[in-house]
Amino acid sequence: MLKLNGSRVLQPFQAYSQLYYEPKLKSIIDERYEKHLKAVPIPKQKSVFAFRAAETKALYDAETDEVKQEVEEYRQRKVTDMATKIEDTDVQDGSSQAELARTMQS
Repeated sequence: MLKLNGSRVLQPFQAYSQLYYEPKLKSIIDERYEKHLKAVPIPKQKSVFAFRAAETKALYDAETDEVKQEVEEYRQRKVTDMATKIEDTDVQDGSSQAELARTMQS
């Protein structure tokens, strides 16, 4: 059986977050979350996790094509890295290339 060790292909906004969270997104999202907490009644406030994900998606959607291309290249590198790790595991546990292909498509 193919073992992924919890790995999966990143969504574009997740890759964007990995690339840009500290240098660019953190301060924007933190400021917006503070405003959200002040403006929205407690029972209707989003968790920081849900808020951060929604804001990251919105910021990614508003990015330039150049940044989106960089994010896509990063995602592809991650897929290649994951495939290499899986192939290394295949040699050890006998998993088939067909299993690898199915996993990469899901």
